Amino acid sequence: MVDGNQNVEERKIGIYTGQVWHSDLTLKADFDVSRLSELDAPNITFGKPFIVISVGDARGIGVVKAPEVNGTALTM
Repeated sequence: MVDGNQNVEERKIGIYTGQVWHSDLTLKADFDVSRLSELDAPNITFGKPFIVISVGDARGIGVVKAPEVNGTALTM
């Protein structure tokens, strides 16, 4: 689930007008860990989990806060 707030700020630079978007998002996911036992096979190796977020155009990103998992900030 994704929840959050977005605010749009209009900025003028010379004769041009642009929009600056401010977003504060929360992502929530639940996993049924009881199903992990179904994956117990010799060809499956569990590694360290990681988060990947893709951005198509990062030119307008001013600040990226460190993500948190259960209240603990992750390193980026």
